[in-house]
Amino acid sequence: MASIVLTQVSKRFVRDVRRPPTMLGRALSLVTGRRNKAVVKALDEVTLSIGPGTILGVIGSNGSGKTTLLRAMAGVYTCDGGDIKAQGKVISLINLFFGLQERLTMRDNILLLCSFFSLSRRDAAKRVRRIAAFAELEQYLGTRLYQFSAGMLQRLVFSVAIHSYPNILLLDEVFEFGDEAFKRKSSRTLHRIAARGGIVVLVSHDLALVRRHCSRIVRLDRGRIVADGGTEIIRSYLKRDD
Repeated sequence: MASIVLTQVSKRFVRDVRRPPTMLGRALSLVTGRRNKAVVKALDEVTLSIGPGTILGVIGSNGSGKTTLLRAMAGVYTCDGGDIKAQGKVISLINLFFGLQERLTMRDNILLLCSFFSLSRRDAAKRVRRIAAFAELEQYLGTRLYQFSAGMLQRLVFSVAIHSYPNILLLDEVFEFGDEAFKRKSSRTLHRIAARGGIVVLVSHDLALVRRHCSRIVRLDRGRIVADGGTEIIRSYLKRDD
């Protein structure tokens, strides 16, 4: 069964701050090559346990640590402290178009993406038509990707991801694209993943979407979990500035 356990996970970034305000300070920074630095805690000792059958929504203002949390779960970031244990096959859709090659055909891109998602070429070849059919793009298998619209690319990548049969699916602002029929189909797919004991983690600013799909909601603020529960988390988040 799928599970994710984070124990006191921390992630820091070092960024440049504005140049010294005095002429002497600016001159010294040019001569020495030194710049003023600031350490930003993107995640600050986050502890979180997610069990099978969960569709978890992660909300918070810009800069609260949502995408950093997802990237840490996906293994994109190495954490500065703490521990993350994920049981099951993890597939992340964070940078949606990563890996796509616009000069290759859709068929070739499907095979390429499947390799990123740890499928053998043989297994990928068996699923090409199913992937294209789910994305409603069967007639474009031989078309090069530079001719696709953004919506077509979104449907394609999502279809490849779910047909790679993840136990844990991580989504960052990449859900509910296409027409209403495709949105309903995608929604049913997420709930099927959870129903068979998988986990979906959905990061989004679309609170209506989070309310509609998520059985549990976590709110981040300055890299810390400040609320964990049901839809009441959304109500309190909306009232924070009242």
